[in-house]
Order: sequence, then C-alpha cells, then structure tokens
Amino acid sequence: MGRKLVLAPGPGMCLCRKHDLVVAGQYDRQSQDNIQILKIAKIFIHPHYNPLNNYADLALLKLTSQADFHLTVVSPVLLPSVDDKFHVRSSCRVMGWGVTRFNRTIMPIKLQEATVYLQTNEVCRKYWGPNLPQEMICVGAKGISPYDGDSGGSLVCMKYGVWTLVGILTCVDETRPTDVPVVAVRIPKFIPWIEDIVAHN
Repeated sequence: MGRKLVLAPGPGMCLCRKHDLVVAGQYDRQSQDNIQILKIAKIFIHPHYNPLNNYADLALLKLTSQADFHLTVVSPVLLPSVDDKFHVRSSCRVMGWGVTRFNRTIMPIKLQEATVYLQTNEVCRKYWGPNLPQEMICVGAKGISPYDGDSGGSLVCMKYGVWTLVGILTCVDETRPTDVPVVAVRIPKFIPWIEDIVAHN
C-alpha cells in the first residue's frame, strides 16, 4: 500500500471526516514524543457498506503527506493477499484505546494490546445473529476480548514471521465483554477493492 493511503474504520464504527487528523506513533496519550500529525486529503468508503450487518465496514484514507517510517515507533503493517487463510484457534493480537474494565468510561493512558484466538463464524452467529457474512471474522472471548472504544482497532496475526493485518474490529459487546466474541472485517476478502483504490489514487 502506498505511504499516503491508510486503512481505517468505516462509517459504522466512526464516520471519518476530512478535517479529522491521523495521529501516527502515539502509544501514550500523555506524551507527544515521536508522534506524527497527518492531514486527510480524501476518504474512500467501501460502496457496499451495509449498516444492518456491518458488511464492508471499512474505508481508505488518502493523506496529504507521507508518513515517516524512519522512526521506530511508526511502521506499516503487512496487508494479506486475497488467498491468505488464517485458521481457527490461531493466536493473534488486537490493539485499541477502549476502556479496560466493565462499566467504566475512562480510556487508558497507553495503547492496549491483548492476545486473542480466531473462532469460527458459527460461534459469532450464536451471539450476533445468523446473518453474519463470511466476509467477517470471529475472534476473542474466553476471558479476553476487545471492549467499548476498541471498535476500529486492528486485528493482526503472524504470517511467515511478520505481523499481518487480518481484520478491523467492528462489533464489540458492551455488556459481557470477556464472554462474547467480537466481529472484525476480514481484510483478505477486500484486498481487490483496496488494490483498485491504491492503483487509481
């Protein structure tokens, strides 16, 4: 992916606007060290986004300037290929700024990270309904799951020793956060759309 294009949550998670800013390199909200503030030139929302089941809940952001990858705190994540398979029970990681305790509203000072496991979509359909598309991926629960405020965060799994972006978190349960698996947009299914946007912009 070009350095001026960033994969982001779609309209279902948080509607991004051109006057918003992309902050790269921040992992501590009390520190301004090594962060980069980047402006948005254009937003590409997936044309088939469905608010009823969060299908295609993702967007691409074109930045006005390139991110600086010379700093150790800012680096790109590998995109999967359209044929990549990430198997059930694979150990992956999620990251986000969501609250860390049930019924709390205070966001953490530092970026949170947790190890989670991929589940079958049938597991998520028990909680999120029978219409969950195959283009989504089920992850978490069994004591560890993303929570309120983590929607839009990344789900990464290891592929040949490199962290690869497998999903973008979209459906998070706010009442039983560690008991209910969450749903993420399955990035390999949307690689053709991503590549088309990159090629023409």
